[in-house]
Amino acid sequence: VTEVLANPLGPEPQQEWVEIVNDGAIAVSLDGYVLEDLGGATPLPAALLAPGEHALVVRGDFTLDDGLDVVVPAVARLVVVETLGKNGLSNTGEPLILRAPDGTEMSKFPALPKPKAGVSSARRRVFDLDHDPTAFSHHADPGASPGAPNTVP
Repeated sequence: VTEVLANPLGPEPQQEWVEIVNDGAIAVSLDGYVLEDLGGATPLPAALLAPGEHALVVRGDFTLDDGLDVVVPAVARLVVVETLGKNGLSNTGEPLILRAPDGTEMSKFPALPKPKAGVSSARRRVFDLDHDPTAFSHHADPGASPGAPNTVP
């Protein structure tokens, strides 16, 4: 889990998203993976992520360009789920965990202080460790980088 937009400028929870990256050397199927927040678990659909590929986990009613938030490039990989979180993602910050089909914790994203609307919370670098508190911050201008490397001050 590399970036989370839990408090979009556009409509909630439709414009919320979670970015994941395959940081491994082989393609990975998301079939059986779940994304957990404090409200429960969101199963991910069968999708194959190539090594180094970014993907945005979004709801089915998500719009690439809502006219308010950073535009998601048309080439961005979308992994569509029924819902993110119980009633969307918490604007005030909550931990997110990506679990493999066997329950192994693959990635953990901490609860960060609430960012301004339209600003994502981001991991500085894909390889930064989950337990390193300096590895996460709010995204620099323009506020998010969906489907691309993050810019964190």
